[in-house]
Amino acid sequence: MKPLPIASTLTLIGAIATWVVHDVLEARYIGYRVGPSFYVHTAHPLTVLGMQILLVAGVLVCGSALLHMARTRNPARLTRGIYCAAMALIALSIGVAAHSVISYQRVFAGLGVDRFELYAPSIMTQLYVLGMGLWPAGFALVLLQVSRFRSRKPTA
Repeated sequence: MKPLPIASTLTLIGAIATWVVHDVLEARYIGYRVGPSFYVHTAHPLTVLGMQILLVAGVLVCGSALLHMARTRNPARLTRGIYCAAMALIALSIGVAAHSVISYQRVFAGLGVDRFELYAPSIMTQLYVLGMGLWPAGFALVLLQVSRFRSRKPTA
């Protein structure tokens, strides 16, 4: 499976980028560190449900990748399933973040808000949701890469 190194690299780059932009927005517009409870209390209820689904799915994908790496001698056995699950996790996080963007934009348009300082917490929530999908997917894809590398037979 050739796209695995590219997918794992791009996923980790995306996860790091969302983390950096989130921290810059947090430092610039909030001024102190906020925890996950900030996002749960300020997000749309469907976004919170999406966060919970992403949390459970991320744990399942990472756990299956760890078990796959620890127990499988044949890396092709479950690689496609874990790869598809990681991609589905990324797609789900993008979908939840897109729903969050749409719901916040509708509210802000109805209120007539046009200052970025008021948009910043909503953008932080969307970046947090993206990170909830990108970090576990990147971890699972890197574990798949490691298991493929470990199972290669040395050429003599």
